[in-house]
Amino acid sequence: MELELVTKGVTDIPSAPTVVCGILIVPLFDSLRVFILRIVQGKSPFKADRQHLHHRLLQLRCTHLQATLILISANLLFIVLSYLLRGIGIVWLMCVILGLASLMSYILVIFAKKRTGKVIDSVQSVHSVVDIRNERNKMKRIFEKQLRRKVILDSSEKVNTG
Repeated sequence: MELELVTKGVTDIPSAPTVVCGILIVPLFDSLRVFILRIVQGKSPFKADRQHLHHRLLQLRCTHLQATLILISANLLFIVLSYLLRGIGIVWLMCVILGLASLMSYILVIFAKKRTGKVIDSVQSVHSVVDIRNERNKMKRIFEKQLRRKVILDSSEKVNTG
């Protein structure tokens, strides 16, 4: 049984569906991986969290630009690999693409865990950090307001006594 589709037109591309999968592998694999993780953890697959690959790159202290460039580079690698290996057939090429995507994802998650000592898996931890910052800023504004009142009171006392 041979699963081989060839597009005819300007160029002949054997394994065309797999080459297309190679083009879309990073966002598709990342979404599928996160959906599976959420379901295994008993969460809704549509609930927001920080398990996507770009969040792992941010855990590794990459900037948003660096994380984007890394993911684009990985996607380009898959595109080139899909095109170069297009002759091995749909099944084998799909196995290579999925295997490499799994390996790259696993390595990234392991490095993120080692780097930070933990993995941020929920939005709640992010919200708690934001809440702490907001509370700190609120306390700072209250302190500054009280300090201004004290300065005004002290200066008015000097005028009254002087």
